[in-house]
Order: sequence, then C-alpha cells, then structure tokens
Amino acid sequence: MARLVVVTGAAGFIGRALCRSLREHGERVRAVDIDINHGVDSRIGDENVRADLTDPARAALALDGASVVYHLAARMGGIGLTAKNRFEIATTNATIDINVINAVARQNGVRLVYASSACVMPIDNPLPGYGDAKLFGERLCFAAASDKDVSVAVARIFTVYGPGDK
Repeated sequence: MARLVVVTGAAGFIGRALCRSLREHGERVRAVDIDINHGVDSRIGDENVRADLTDPARAALALDGASVVYHLAARMGGIGLTAKNRFEIATTNATIDINVINAVARQNGVRLVYASSACVMPIDNPLPGYGDAKLFGERLCFAAASDKDVSVAVARIFTVYGPGDK
C-alpha cells in the first residue's frame, strides 16, 4: 500500500497542483483544508478532510498516520488584507504552524515540508504580519528538527503561476 502523504492547504492553488502530482505518482493523499470544497476539483485527494488547523486536536487528527506532511496551510488573503490585519494574520499563522509542527513531532519518522514565502525577505525586515509569521514558522521548524528530531525541509516559495491560476 502507498504511504500516506498529507497536504495542508490542499484547496489552494499550490495545494491542488501538489495533490494532483502526488496522486499521479502513486501516493495516497489526504487533502486537508479549512474550506476543502472551494477547490476546483471535487476530489482533491484520496481523502478530503475539512479541518481548522488552529485547533490542536483537529490538527493532530488530520495529520495522524502520515509519512510526509506538506504544510502549505496559511491565512493570507493578499497584500491588502495582510496590511490591514497584521496581528490577526501573524497570530493565526503562528497558531497553525505550532499545531502542525507539534502534531508531526508527536509521530515518529514523519517528514515535514514547510512552505514558507518570499515575504520573509529581507530577513531583517520581513513583510509585517504574514512575512513575520512565515519567518517564525521557519524557525519553529528548525527548532523542532533540533530538539524533537523532526525531519524538516523548508521551501521559500516565490512567484507561482500556471494552469488553474485565477
């Protein structure tokens, strides 16, 4: 049986494309999103799970049994929303990241791939709110790797476009 790969933020543009690619390569995919039904595809993953990852119990349940977790879930909403809601964006994303990283750390042998952002640049002055939270998430990943022996990869994603982009 194929290993279980969990993709958080699966209903977003990158998440849908990642789920599709993973499935095409024979992986069993659990697609997790707070709004799993807003995606273009009615069946993004082999399993589709609606979960608010700000809830630690829901995050743990959504990630249970995974071999790999691609963590793309984040509250963003565009630069305009981010500029007006920096505190809410930062605290929501920090909470999601903490819950996902803790859920991964509680399982043995799970690999975490964390989707960061160009908004962390420059490191000494990231985009307020969203960039701050993403940089904090990166640092949490590296702390979990060091202290909890979590296998982590961080991807700083810059401009993304392609088929299905709105």
